[in-house]
Amino acid sequence: MLSGSLLGVEITNLESAPVGYLSTYEMYPLDFEEFLQITNISEEVIEHLRHSFLNRTLVMGTINEKMLSLFDQYLIVGGMPEAVSKFAATYNVNDILSIHRDIMDLYKLDFTQYETEDKRLILSNIYELVPAELLKQNRRFIVSDIKKGLHFERVESSFLWLKNAGVVLPVYNATDQEYH
Repeated sequence: MLSGSLLGVEITNLESAPVGYLSTYEMYPLDFEEFLQITNISEEVIEHLRHSFLNRTLVMGTINEKMLSLFDQYLIVGGMPEAVSKFAATYNVNDILSIHRDIMDLYKLDFTQYETEDKRLILSNIYELVPAELLKQNRRFIVSDIKKGLHFERVESSFLWLKNAGVVLPVYNATDQEYH
């Protein structure tokens, strides 16, 4: 049995996959609908929201305001089970900040152990820069912020490694603004 945050990297290093004996399950943080389960929102309201979404109909103003408020909380709390559990117990955002810090530190410690020393520094730098880079006005990662004069081609494999490890999720620019 294999488990952990970096199986996307480790599973590629298997010499032989036990065909017929291997089951893979991908785990993700809680989504917004799962987060709503801790907020005492009834299944009826959730079903109404689902129906409105599927049929592209407006949601009543009070429900819409409540959902926007809860979505703001979700964006702050996130979907990591420990943080959500603590928030459900206290409904205090400050109580989850240390949990977030611990998760971030442990993630970094976890993923850096899988690479050689020279790659660890680049991986750590990219990981630490992602939030700051995305907060900039152009909302894109500037590779030269890792190291002056550095070009994407030299660190592309590090970005792919972080993506395969499930540490970062890439978002690609859309050129078509049409709704389908």
